[in-house]
Amino acid sequence: VRVNLAVFSGDFTNIQRSSIVLINNIPAGSVSNAASAKMSGVELEGTAILGGGFQLDATYSYLHSEYERFIRVNTSGFSDFSGESFSTVPRVTYSVGLSYENSLADLGDVNARLDWSWQDDVYFDTDASPLLHRPSLGLLNGRLGFSPRFSNDAVESLTVSLWGRNLTDEKYNTAGISIGGGNFVVWRYQEPRTFGVELKAAF
Repeated sequence: VRVNLAVFSGDFTNIQRSSIVLINNIPAGSVSNAASAKMSGVELEGTAILGGGFQLDATYSYLHSEYERFIRVNTSGFSDFSGESFSTVPRVTYSVGLSYENSLADLGDVNARLDWSWQDDVYFDTDASPLLHRPSLGLLNGRLGFSPRFSNDAVESLTVSLWGRNLTDEKYNTAGISIGGGNFVVWRYQEPRTFGVELKAAF
């Protein structure tokens, strides 16, 4: 069993933040300077050899972020985000992975892995608008591979893998902007459940 623990804290100045603002009812990009902010957190990771070719690993992260001073100029005056958290930064994330490796005598080596990851809800804008809120999210990925054992002067090694991403077919977004005074939201969605075959060869 191996466990690593990290505790950190930091202060930041002159942070730049981009946002979409309305100028004469036309959306436009704006870059603001957040004067100061602070961030602190804890990261924990561990690995356990279970025997029989199995290995379990896990990670956990807690992150607290806060603008100490952030005043943004907009068309209606000023918006004060001092004391607010960073957008798009989840407070809690964790992951669990189970891997398996074994040798099939003279046939070759087989390996398999399942990964589950979870992250807290986030907002995609500094205003923390409900329109740009993404709930907490969990994703499951998997991979199964086989490396045949053979004698060939031209090919040093060969691995065939079957992989799957987002196996539970979660529908989620990775970015979003609100335009038209909040009447219209544009989302960027991540891929749905996908499968593939991968071939790797070393010569």
